[in-house]
Parts: sequence; structure tokens; C-alpha cells
Amino acid sequence: MILFSLCCAVTSIILYFSYQISLKFERNQVLATHIPPEEMDHPKVQRILRRTKLFFILYLILSLLLSVSLYFISNMAYFIGVLLLIVILPQIGIVRAFYAMRNLKREENWIDPSSKVVVVDTDILTKKDEKLFDKKFFFIGLILTPLSLFIIDQFAGLQFLRIPLYFIAGSVLLSWLVLYYVLENQTLRNFTTDPEKNKKINYFYKTKILNTMVYLSFSFPIVFFITGYLIARNPYDIRPIFFPLLYYAVGIVVLMMVLRQSREKLNQLFQKDSEFITIDDDEYYDIFGMKNPNDPRIIVENRFTLGNTINRGHKKGKIVFYSSYILFVLVLLIPLYFINADIEITVEENSLYFHARPYSDRIDYDEIQSIEIRKDFPENILRVNGTSTEKKSFGNFQIKGLGHCRLYIHRDVKEYLFIRTEDQIYLINDKNLESTKKLYEELRKRSPAIGKAPFSNLIYEQLVLYNNPSLLK
Repeated sequence: MILFSLCCAVTSIILYFSYQISLKFERNQVLATHIPPEEMDHPKVQRILRRTKLFFILYLILSLLLSVSLYFISNMAYFIGVLLLIVILPQIGIVRAFYAMRNLKREENWIDPSSKVVVVDTDILTKKDEKLFDKKFFFIGLILTPLSLFIIDQFAGLQFLRIPLYFIAGSVLLSWLVLYYVLENQTLRNFTTDPEKNKKINYFYKTKILNTMVYLSFSFPIVFFITGYLIARNPYDIRPIFFPLLYYAVGIVVLMMVLRQSREKLNQLFQKDSEFITIDDDEYYDIFGMKNPNDPRIIVENRFTLGNTINRGHKKGKIVFYSSYILFVLVLLIPLYFINADIEITVEENSLYFHARPYSDRIDYDEIQSIEIRKDFPENILRVNGTSTEKKSFGNFQIKGLGHCRLYIHRDVKEYLFIRTEDQIYLINDKNLESTKKLYEELRKRSPAIGKAPFSNLIYEQLVLYNNPSLLK
């Protein structure tokens, strides 16, 4: 559960610092609401900000405590509940503050005198900035990452962690590529009435974050190479597999810091330069982001957090926006669907069938080579793919000294059947100890090879016969 604990802790820290941007007065707006600069000292404005800041401090403390609790509570449903709470709580706090600020603006009839209606400067969209790294440098770093894993795999061997590690690398690189594409293709914006100055500000804002991503992409091969090397040395120690995930989270934090610095510098320029413009388009901005059919952009600046959001005023924007929420819900619900699966064992006429979605196996009785009842559950066990909670474990696992095994285990039942066939090892038990022992006796009767044995422990039996060949006479 270390991974779950780290995941929730990092998520809460990222969300905490992300939402702080909406509490700062930047370019005549605070909490996604344009107000005149002189009204920032208004008692009601300050009260809203104080309450919201206190809310987020308490949120961070609670989130970190819940994240630590995941280390001691090994429960997938609990993890998903904690993660949902960490994601939803800041939304509640920022929505309350947003509506309070909008209502205050409406009550006081505040109008920003510096707000202007401007036309998008299409000239800056065709310009190329010399300070922006060539895209090929970004892809070189991404290509070297799987190559570094391949080299380690060929010379040291990643063994049964090969697929999980390649999956993590693929997920990290794909998300990094999507993020780069979104940032690279976001439409540039008008900040000033001077086109040339507008271009320079846009590219300063854009190149800073994209060049940082290029630098970080070159470190991914090193990170995965070290991870692969450590795993190859001891494949049963899964702690190194957290390293690239943690590094990826650090990379996101670095990008957020760069973006924050860029916004702060932009705000400083805004306060000094009289040519800077503000557009009071609050009517198009709600708690879900922008919904402006008059704005041609699909990707727009997020006023609540660092980064960007979707303009739902267009058909494409709506598709992307609602699809992302559907995907998020599915990512959370699909694991719940599988971890709540029941382990079903059926003794059939010619075979033993067990099922726990999405896994199922059928063993013909004449395929069984040996059966044991064991009490001590293996310690050096690693889940390759499957489900493992405090109550159940089923799917594919790697056990030190045994290799690949298939598990259908109720963890609260202290004994289990150790079944060996020609090409697989199974660890199974029923819902209670009594039914597990009955299953053992039933299998011994039905299995041709086991039923003839005079003792209950066939492994012990075989060792005795090997050391005392005269018993065979």
C-alpha cells in the first residue's frame, strides 16, 4: 500500500498548490472573477479569501493524514474512497468561494474600468520563436527510455517484472507526450495592444514550460535504467518500481512551479505596462471552466488552477470535456468491479473449475500431479496481475522458490490447497476451513494419480519413496 499512500499524498500536495493560484490577484482577477484593483482591500473580499485559505490548509492536513492511513489499511475500496475525497474536497471549497465572489461582484455592481474588448491577433500565431527547442530533442528522450529498459533486460533480465515495468514506462511517456502536445498547440493569447510585444510575451510564456519538458524528457532514460538495474538485481523487491512514478510526480511539480513563475512574472509586467489589456468575460466562465462560443480556442487558461482547461463553447471542446470525466469515473469504477468479485469453486464430473472475474481456470483431475494442504502463506510473493486485498487474492502471482503461480485465496482462511500440474501451480481455498478440507478430500478421490496414494501428503510421500526404494516392492 506504499504506492497508494504516495499516490494520494502527491495528489493532495499538487492540488493544494494548484488551487492557490486562484486566490492571488492576477491581471485584475481573483477566484476567476474580474474586480477593480482598488476593491481587493474590501472587507468582504478579504473575508472570502481568508476562509478559503484556511479551508485549503485544513484540506492539506486531512489529505496527508488519510494518505498515511493507507499505509496501514490495505483495502482497495478504502483507497478509492480516499482518492475521491482528495479530488472532490478542493472542488467544494473553490466552488463555494467562487460563488461568494461572483455574488459579491453582482451585489456591489463592480465593473473593471480597464476591461476592453479586443480582436485576436492572428499574426502571432504564425510566428516561430528561435528560443524554442526543436521537437526532435523531445522525442529523442522518449525513444531512449524504452531502449534503456531493453538494454537492461537483455544483459541482466527483468524477469516477471518486465511487463509491469514496460507498462509503467509506456503510461508515463504517453501522458508526457499528450501534455507536450496540448501545451505546444494551445492558441496564443492577447496580452497587450502592441503585436510585437504580444508575441514576445506569448513565447516567453510558452517556451519556458516546453523547454523544461525537453530537459526532463532526457532524464527519463536514466531514471528507468537505474530502476531496471535495481529490479534485475532483486526482482522480489518492488520498491524501485515506485522510483519512476515518484520522479514523474516531481516532474509535474516542477512544471507547475515553472508555470507559476511565468504567471507571476506576467502579472508583474501587467502592473507596470499600461498597454496590457484585460477582458472581463466572467459571463463565459463558470465552475467547470470556460464556455464561450465566440472564442475560437479549444484549450484555454484555467483560472482556478495552474495549467489549462477546455472551452466547452465548441462541439470539440464538449466532446473532450465530457469524455475526460467519463474516463475518470471508469478508471475508478473498473477496479471496484473486479476487487468485489467472489471466488467460485465448482467440483465438476471430470474437472475442477474456479472463477473470480476476470480470471477462470479448469483443471482436469488426471492433470493433477500433487496436492497438499499448507498452513503458512508464502512471504516473498509479488502480484504480477490480479487482485490482492486483506480478504482475497486472485490472479497471477510470482512466489520466490516456486515461480509463477495462480491464486484463488481467501486470506482469512488459514489453510489452502497447493495443487501442482505439469505446467502450473495453483494456490486455492474455499470460504472456510471446513469446506477447504472437504474440497481436498474430494480432489484426492477424483484424481487418478492422487487417489491411489496411501498418505495425505503426496510430496512427503514421494520423498519417502525416493529415500527408501525398497518400499516400492
